[in-house]
Amino acid sequence: LAYVPFGYMLGNSVTRIAVKRFGIPALLMSGRVMGVASVLVTFVFLFSGINQPFLLFSPLIFLGVANGLIMATATAGAVSVNPMLAGTAAGLTASLGQSMGAGLTAVSGYILNANPSPVVLLSLMLLVSIFGVIPLVLLHFNPAKEVPSA
Repeated sequence: LAYVPFGYMLGNSVTRIAVKRFGIPALLMSGRVMGVASVLVTFVFLFSGINQPFLLFSPLIFLGVANGLIMATATAGAVSVNPMLAGTAAGLTASLGQSMGAGLTAVSGYILNANPSPVVLLSLMLLVSIFGVIPLVLLHFNPAKEVPSA
């Protein structure tokens, strides 16, 4: 159970140094890609016959690192768009995060109650991780480089 929280602490430690060097967009994209990759590696371990929990879930430490890279960086990016609305952006970001977490917990609990298996759990984790990459790709390849002012 300590893999993801330990990875999160490690990711937060790396973030304070890496954000200055690489910037917010690069850190967000690398974190999301790392999250998807960690779940995919866990799938590979599962289907290769590794059934010891210690080994099976060890790649998920990188999911924690990815979340550590993303959480503070995304909040910093949101509040830096318009300094006059930094408080609103921080509140909205936290509110959306809590709402999404609550909603996904309810949906995951319902699905896992009906189909309790590691494959179902990892499939849900992979789906959510992929959904995290989509907005970053859309923003990165958006031809409009400036955010419209309010």
